[in-house]
Amino acid sequence: MPPYDDGRRFFRHEQLPGYAQEVGVLSSEHAEALSFLRSMRVRADYHEDGLVATEAEATIEEAKALVEHLLGPDDEGGGT
Repeated sequence: MPPYDDGRRFFRHEQLPGYAQEVGVLSSEHAEALSFLRSMRVRADYHEDGLVATEAEATIEEAKALVEHLLGPDDEGGGT
């Protein structure tokens, strides 16, 4: 886990997509999706204008697709 410049040691979330791609956990497409999700979370949490409903819905769909890629489809039919 690389440190911040000031010596603190904790995971830098903005680097996760690149690391996951480097080790083969995510394709470039999925790493891009994870970067998008992170940016939407930051925007929702820290920007005054936040997200509109359609952006939030698109973000949810992107997250579902990424989770399904990582864990496989929901075969029980219960959905989320």
